Amino acid sequence: RTSTLLQYDIARREKVEREFQRVCRQNQLILDAVGEGIFGLDSHGNHTFVNPQAARMLGYEPGELVGQPSHAIWHHSHQDGTHFPALECPIYQTLRDGKIHHLEDDFFWRKDGTGFPAEYTSTPIMEEGQLVGAVVSFKDIAAKKKAGRELAASEQRYRAIASTAQDAIILMDDQGRIAYWNPAAERIFGYTVVEVLGCDLHELLIPRRFASQFRKGLA
Repeated sequence: RTSTLLQYDIARREKVEREFQRVCRQNQLILDAVGEGIFGLDSHGNHTFVNPQAARMLGYEPGELVGQPSHAIWHHSHQDGTHFPALECPIYQTLRDGKIHHLEDDFFWRKDGTGFPAEYTSTPIMEEGQLVGAVVSFKDIAAKKKAGRELAASEQRYRAIASTAQDAIILMDDQGRIAYWNPAAERIFGYTVVEVLGCDLHELLIPRRFASQFRKGLA
């Protein structure tokens, strides 16, 4: 009977171990597949794991970073090159206060000395009520910032053209409310931009006999 119980106990432990290994492999596959960079940090800010995307974005092999201090490697300076003290780092703040910290626009440094603007979230890791580290997920927002600059420049060019046009140029939103009213529209219709912004275009300019057609066309 004792031998049977021992065999049962061994089989049960082997089953638990296999299940544990399966879950670990599955978690690793998830970390390897996600598009964002992900770091695990211990309570001192040293890397405990680095997914391939994080290593690639920073120009390292994953194994190069494990055990190394995170802030000193890729967060040591601001974008202008001035020193960034670890005590002011929101990621390290998570290791002190156990709270989630999120920044939409920071700067991370690559191995080759170049860098990129980054958005990141630092989330605490708790074990039995104790703060033992943090998980940092981040993404490169250089393309997003470039698109924003290009959009702003395009809008500025459009407004420069519209403001000097001889024809009235009016923009409305999906509810038919006036969102833009150029100087020519002020001159032609006699309303200032302050008077018309947010007003219903059909009530202001469309003759009553055409109101239903206008609403139908807008829909």
